[in-house]
Parts: sequence; structure tokens; C-alpha cells
Amino acid sequence: MTDYSCLTKFGEPVKIKVCDASIEVLNYLVAKIEALPKDHLRFSNGKTTIDRECLGRIDTFRCEFSTNWTQGGPIIEWENIDLISPTPSDPLWQAMQWRFAHGAKGPTPLIAAMRCFVASKLGDAVNIPDELCE
Repeated sequence: MTDYSCLTKFGEPVKIKVCDASIEVLNYLVAKIEALPKDHLRFSNGKTTIDRECLGRIDTFRCEFSTNWTQGGPIIEWENIDLISPTPSDPLWQAMQWRFAHGAKGPTPLIAAMRCFVASKLGDAVNIPDELCE
């Protein structure tokens, strides 16, 4: 299914709202924030990876911040993101980062938290490479 909100001229960055970011877009944006200066951030076959030099060799790290608690959980802790569970009147998870007055919602606690994290670091709307919209 094509996401028509992302259509643009080929090769140009696309501006999206963080609150609408999909899992793979969130993984890319969190990786962009978390990457070290010498890291190489890649997006291919629908997945984001970071190539990082470590002890003279290149290690590839698959980015799954919005679906893997081992990766996303520490960010929630470090950034002091509070999670609020769904209620009968609001079926979405909520994430709040009080010191930056940012909040976000999502279908899972990790998606809500990563949307909150990205918005607090990059703003409510961000540019992404057009290949992330496919």
C-alpha cells in the first residue's frame, strides 16, 4: 500500500509529522539521533542499520528501537519518558517527557515512547529520505 502523504519528486527529502511516523521511519529517526559521528547510517530492504567501527572491524547494528525493548527500553529510562496505558476512552498508549513538555501516542508503548523521543530531539515535523516512504 502506498503512503500518498510522502509523495514528492524523486530524491528529495520528505517532511512528515512525527506523530504519524511508521515503525521503520521511527527506527531510522532514532538511529539518526543515537548514531555516533563516525557511524554510517543505512536504509535498505525496508530496514535501518548502523555500521560502526569497533576494534578495527565494522559491526552492523540492526535498528529496532520501536519494536525491541532491549533497544528502546534504555532510551525510555535515560530520557525519563513516562508511559500511560490505554483507557476505554483512548485506546492508544501515551508517552510524556515532562521536562521538554513533549508527548506522543501510539498503538504500543515503544512506538509512543520513540515518537515522544524523536519529537523532543528533532521537533514535531522532520525531513526523511524519500525511500523511507515506499
